[in-house]
Amino acid sequence: MNPIITQSRYGDKRTIECVDHEKGIFKIYGKAYFCRGGEGMFDFEGGPMLEVGEQFYGLGTIAGLDTTKKPEDHNLDACVYVSVDMNKKTIRALRLEKDIEPPTEEDYDHTTKRHTKPD
Repeated sequence: MNPIITQSRYGDKRTIECVDHEKGIFKIYGKAYFCRGGEGMFDFEGGPMLEVGEQFYGLGTIAGLDTTKKPEDHNLDACVYVSVDMNKKTIRALRLEKDIEPPTEEDYDHTTKRHTKPD
């Protein structure tokens, strides 16, 4: 999955990268002079504010946040790892990216009108 680039309300770049597509782990990082965190939440200066149970950029629902992992690039001001319960659209996109073929016409059961391959 290509990185998703977004901005804080002050125009600072925020980058979202998929770290582990099997487990739904993403990291979001960027410039911030300060951040705050608490039980189930993380807030970059200028946004975004991330909370468990909220949607994560259309990729799914935030299941957990980890601020204890250190980013590979220590010049980053802020980094948080986000566990996401991915939605089917995201899972399909990641599968296609790994060259896993989507269901084909041959996998379609015309009797039940469903694909026989799992989504």
